[in-house]
Amino acid sequence: MYLEPLSSTGFRRLQAAAAVVVLMAGCQRPAEHPQGPKVAPPTPVGISTSGPLDREKIRSVGKGQAYDATPGASDEDVLDSGVVAIIEPQEGVFQLDTTQLAKGYVIGRFINKSDKGIKRLGLPPGGTTYWFVYQRDGKWVSAYIADSDSSGYDRPDVPMVIHYPSRPWLQSVAQWQLPGVIGDKPTRGLGALGVIGLAEGSQPWISCVTIGCCKGQ
Repeated sequence: MYLEPLSSTGFRRLQAAAAVVVLMAGCQRPAEHPQGPKVAPPTPVGISTSGPLDREKIRSVGKGQAYDATPGASDEDVLDSGVVAIIEPQEGVFQLDTTQLAKGYVIGRFINKSDKGIKRLGLPPGGTTYWFVYQRDGKWVSAYIADSDSSGYDRPDVPMVIHYPSRPWLQSVAQWQLPGVIGDKPTRGLGALGVIGLAEGSQPWISCVTIGCCKGQ
């Protein structure tokens, strides 16, 4: 029986699937996960309590940070309308606590490898978007800020939730996850694992604090 060779994108998805299979139950990490090298935490951006977000500062901080592009730490998938997108976590974001995160941080970035955009994710065609997380009026919210001079794709004040695992994270991990939760855990869909070729409606997910995972809604 002839088996068609995997494309580079398909092989990357299989690598990512093997690396994150232990996370399929939700916001969990393996107990035997080794201690990784020390990495720098993200740079605080801060927020205004009364005015709009400072998108240029968010862009500037976002550009200056280091992100983990390693398959398993990052995730590539086919999202809305066939758009291929990558999500990468900021290398040291897992070291934050919720008090720090509430003040405003860029926790990761989305990279669009296609010539079509995804408006709901603030992701322009062929562009990069920074995922900014903050707290406003006691509620967790996101902003998707495109790395562009135009704010046309920006999405401020996007609802977000934080899920809490049973053990602390030892590295930053990012995934595309299907919408919704099972009980109190985010769903990890087959589309996001590359088993199905389309993960329509998937949302960003990152281990954004030492004991917690951020998921867009």
